[in-house]
Amino acid sequence: MDHITKRRESSVTITSSASAKLLGNKYVFDCDGNLLSDFGNITPPWLIEKFRELILSNPHVTGRETLEVNFPDCPGGSVTALLERYIDITLGGILESNAEVCGQREAVVDATTGERLDYRTLKAESDRMAKILIDLGVRKGETVAIVMLNSASQLVSKCGIYKIGAVIVNISPFEKENGLRMLLSQTDATTLIMKPGVKGEEIADYIYSVCPELETSAPGELRSKALPKLRRVIIECGGGRHYPGMLRFETLMRSEPKCTDMQLYERTGQASFKDVASIIHTSGTTSTPKSVMLRHGAIIENAWAHVEMIGIPEGSRVFTPTPMFHALSSIGTCITAFVSRSTLCCLSKPNPKDVLDMLAREKITVMFSVPTFYIMLLDEIRASGFDTSALSLQTCVLAGSDCSRELIRMTRDVMRAEQVLVMYGLTEAGPGVSSTRADDTDEVKASTVGKPWPGVSVKLSEPMEVGNVTAGEICVRGYNVMKGYYKDHLATSKAIDEEGWLHTGDLGRVWEDGSLTIVGRLKDIIIRNGENISPREIEAALAAHPSVSEARAVGARDIKCGETIYAFVKRSGSSAIDESELIGHCRGSLASIKVPSRIYAIDDFPKSDNGKILMKELRAMAQKIHDSEKGDGEDGNNNSA
Repeated sequence: MDHITKRRESSVTITSSASAKLLGNKYVFDCDGNLLSDFGNITPPWLIEKFRELILSNPHVTGRETLEVNFPDCPGGSVTALLERYIDITLGGILESNAEVCGQREAVVDATTGERLDYRTLKAESDRMAKILIDLGVRKGETVAIVMLNSASQLVSKCGIYKIGAVIVNISPFEKENGLRMLLSQTDATTLIMKPGVKGEEIADYIYSVCPELETSAPGELRSKALPKLRRVIIECGGGRHYPGMLRFETLMRSEPKCTDMQLYERTGQASFKDVASIIHTSGTTSTPKSVMLRHGAIIENAWAHVEMIGIPEGSRVFTPTPMFHALSSIGTCITAFVSRSTLCCLSKPNPKDVLDMLAREKITVMFSVPTFYIMLLDEIRASGFDTSALSLQTCVLAGSDCSRELIRMTRDVMRAEQVLVMYGLTEAGPGVSSTRADDTDEVKASTVGKPWPGVSVKLSEPMEVGNVTAGEICVRGYNVMKGYYKDHLATSKAIDEEGWLHTGDLGRVWEDGSLTIVGRLKDIIIRNGENISPREIEAALAAHPSVSEARAVGARDIKCGETIYAFVKRSGSSAIDESELIGHCRGSLASIKVPSRIYAIDDFPKSDNGKILMKELRAMAQKIHDSEKGDGEDGNNNSA
């Protein structure tokens, strides 16, 4: 892991000094306190030594979380210094280092296709992808969308994109036509890499519907009215159907790129740890998902925090069933595996039975997932009598929603995990913020999300009463906070204040020992299976049906999926409301995870004196219905997709 620690650098900037010659100078040191920048005879050795001591005594100052220190007893007057730490390496640099140091170690195992890539092969394949993209004309800073299920080819594509300084746009393969159009347009995607097969060929069909010009375009030369920035569509299809206007992934990867090794080397040298590496979408309080921009350095630093705080030894075997368009998977699992020089295993469609077989077969030692999926695995173990003695789990991490003490105990005892940890984060925070520790009790793990990670500060604002406790909005500041929302300065300024605090919308309280407890949310976001869902997106879909005049969607607490979605609708005129018809309508326009479990017709919404709909009362109604019906069977829409 020295490739990370040695590239963790510190800068000390003189902010005020008795000597005008020193003012504003920036001194850069490596993590061992060695001076990397030199101002010759301008700076006295005793001051350099003070800076060195400052760095070594403050190992966790990082990113925006800076430290200002005053040296009052310096000859000639006091000196005030500002210390900042950062990682001066890109994600492409991590992969290069791994290929040199542990090239023969397995990097990726695709349990669906059987494909296995060691770090040397991952470098070669991602180099080829990088050269192909350069040949196709993808420039530094351009956005390249990925719409694929978890797979080795998705990881190869992403690694190639990292190397050329382009920006990955993560898009769910479960999106419908309107969602794809909106997200590709919103992020100015110039290139789309996709793979059909989520449910047949619909992803490709959606693209042809959005861009009918693709049918008659030369591959790589798309000119679309709906998506004017999109120039090229690359599809991994494995043979069979012909896709006019699209470039075939397999053909490209078998071709000999025109781009040379030297040209690729020069291109990778243009990338900086300060550059945006990835865009991940998260639902806000509007129906339009926001495009979160995360930088190379922040992603690596946060992945490194996963390694250190969760305790992931080099050479671990890591798995998550969470789709790779999520921050938990794309950063919290994938990049964490690469940073720790471990093996990352993936499944395209992770049903509980196949996951258990894969966990045993591949001897998985570290697993990240939402609590819902652990419950599904435990149910499968009970139903099938699976022999858990075949499992090799050392660490199970639960993130995305509340965890009960019983679930923590069952995960440890039934799945034979040596330690079970609970983690808190959000996409805008890159994503990790805090976690419990291995020596915490089950009660602490069930009632808190642990302590903030080094370099990440947490404070509470807007105190309010939640139940019988006083809580405040959780605000986060540190290296991990996003650069902002892509092309949405207004939303960014609302999320991050002038002091750099990210307002999460979550309500929490901080205990005397620094542990954080989540007690609710300010925003009307529904969290289902760890995914943030905008109620307004569901409401808009329902309101588009001719029998509905108005709709409201809320979440009800559910032990399996975090929250179950309930919708309340008012009929349009004398139209009859058919629940099954409305659910079918939603399935045709929303991702499966966003489809309400139940839809109820009401004569009118509960309202305040000023006419505002009382969402609190609707949530109470939904919870009452859910509690009375939860014994009737599992939620048919309760899936991890």
